[in-house]
Amino acid sequence: MDHLRRLKDGELSTWSAHYVKKEWPARDQLVPEARNIIHEPFVDREKILIPLLHLKLGLMKQFTRALDKDGRCLNYLCRAFPRLTSEKVKAGIFDRPQIRKLIKDTEFQNSMNTLECAR
Repeated sequence: MDHLRRLKDGELSTWSAHYVKKEWPARDQLVPEARNIIHEPFVDREKILIPLLHLKLGLMKQFTRALDKDGRCLNYLCRAFPRLTSEKVKAGIFDRPQIRKLIKDTEFQNSMNTLECAR
């Protein structure tokens, strides 16, 4: 019953679109015991350094999931990496050398439409 009340109040609405959401706004403040925050942060957010590889892997995964499934860009990715299965390409599973190759590749950039270039 509590689950239905929370659903009615809109508390679960942010979780229901978890994998469809394309824009993730940054949290203004980290309040303990609210939205999966257990403790206060030890360090200011500005002082945290995330390794670049993790950023690239995460961005690449989000980018490929947001691509048009029948678009030129996704087809180019499948042709550029013939050893990867199409499921891995659509899921955005790439390693560091593959990401470096794509960043340097002008044909990859040309295969994107204007909306994909903006991402």
